[in-house]
Amino acid sequence: MRKISTFLYLLGGTLLFLLPMACTPSAPAETSEETPKEQHTSVSTLQEQMQNLVLQVRRQNRLYTSQCQVHKVVIKDEKARVGGKLFNFSLPGYRKIAVPIDVTLKAYIDFTRFSAVNVHRTDSFLIVTLPDPGIEVTASKIDHTKVREYVSIGRSSFSDEEINRLAQQGQDSILRHLNNYGIVAAARESATRTLVPLFRKMGFRESQIVLRFRRDYDDAALHHLITPLPKL
Repeated sequence: MRKISTFLYLLGGTLLFLLPMACTPSAPAETSEETPKEQHTSVSTLQEQMQNLVLQVRRQNRLYTSQCQVHKVVIKDEKARVGGKLFNFSLPGYRKIAVPIDVTLKAYIDFTRFSAVNVHRTDSFLIVTLPDPGIEVTASKIDHTKVREYVSIGRSSFSDEEINRLAQQGQDSILRHLNNYGIVAAARESATRTLVPLFRKMGFRESQIVLRFRRDYDDAALHHLITPLPKL
């Protein structure tokens, strides 16, 4: 009888120990997941930030980014020739002219249509795709004081119309080779100097900001972005 009671006592002690353990409420597991309300607040904050960024950039309107003046000398020489089906030879008459021209180019970026499509946000970077640059020919003139002309006996001097036509050819040549003058690179650098301080005020670090054009522009692509002066 003593043995049985001892067994029951031990068994009862075990039950008394286990029951409190089973009834103790477990602590909630730690989690980093946001609640739906927090997620909504986070998305709303990001959207507001992007809307503010787009608005600030649009306020730049048409940002003139760079200007360059190109000096070019157009040279033409010709000999008087007589040609036909049976013969083709030069006559003694000869004339040559050098026409210096100065063409002023301005590059700009039009931000009036800038939108959220131009902005991509990652965990590490703010990537802004700049609108296509535009290029204006703001001045084109002939330096008449430095025009040099040689005309042999028997030939007439170059007319004003011929000189203007040569100057126009020189201007067209400049516009066909815009990449030679680095005007697009200068436009990007100028846009960077303007926009990076703006984004820094909004809380972005300079190392996070990436400004780029949507493509590389060859001479043919740039030619479609030019606003020329009327023909000379």
